[in-house]
Parts: sequence; C-alpha cells; structure tokens
Amino acid sequence: MHFKNRTYKFMKSYSQSKLCNVLFTNELARLLDQKGIKNVTVNSLHPGAVKTEIVKNSGILWMEIIAIISKFVYKSAKLGAQTTNPFGCFGRRREKSQEEYFVDCKIAPTSDLAKNENLARKVWQISEKEVGLTEKEKYF
Repeated sequence: MHFKNRTYKFMKSYSQSKLCNVLFTNELARLLDQKGIKNVTVNSLHPGAVKTEIVKNSGILWMEIIAIISKFVYKSAKLGAQTTNPFGCFGRRREKSQEEYFVDCKIAPTSDLAKNENLARKVWQISEKEVGLTEKEKYF
C-alpha cells in the first residue's frame, strides 16, 4: 500500500483505490460497533466485471484490447449497478455492522491485506485529513 506520491500506474492505482474502499468500509463498521450503533449495515460491494469506459482511449495496448473484449463478456453498466442494490443483495437488516464483502450479491472472501485493521485505521485517518475535517466535525 502506497501512501505517498509515486509514478502513476493505472492498474496499481485502481487496485489500491478498490482496496481502500474495502478498508474504509471495514473501519466504519468497526467504529459503528464500537459506538454501539447496531441499526446500520456496512458492507463492501464488487459488482463483477462491468463494461465501463475506464480503459477507453488509455493509449495502453492491452487495456484497449480489454475494452474491446469487455463489450462481449462483461456486464452492462445497468446490470453492474443492480448488484450494488442493498435490498437485492441483503434482503433485510442484520444485527451488527457486518463488514462483509459481496461479489455479485454473494458473500466472498477478501485478501489478508483487506482485513488488516491497522491499515484500515490509517486509511480512515488519511481520509479525515484529506477531506479537511476539523476535530468538531469528527464523529468517531
């Protein structure tokens, strides 16, 4: 995990941003549970491979090839968005802020890195700093 500026590499940056989404969500679930807030469910979602324009006109040959292939094998954006519908995936509220990871509406395992509580705390703290929260604005 890189927290300092470095040479931009599309896939490394994209992958790190997805990892940060999971870490941030896990930390939110932990903080909600710590505060005794049980009526909020917090989960990470991965819709699967979805046709988007993220790699279109990238100038990187292999990414351009993926963009062409994705038209035939990836989900449409509409189908991908449906997998992020909390009612479609979960059906009902849970007893605690679970911090589950869902792929195509099914609970799936995450990497050991995504389970790292210290890393999750660091991502949360960096996020607070980067959005400029004052001490009065911090709830946790």
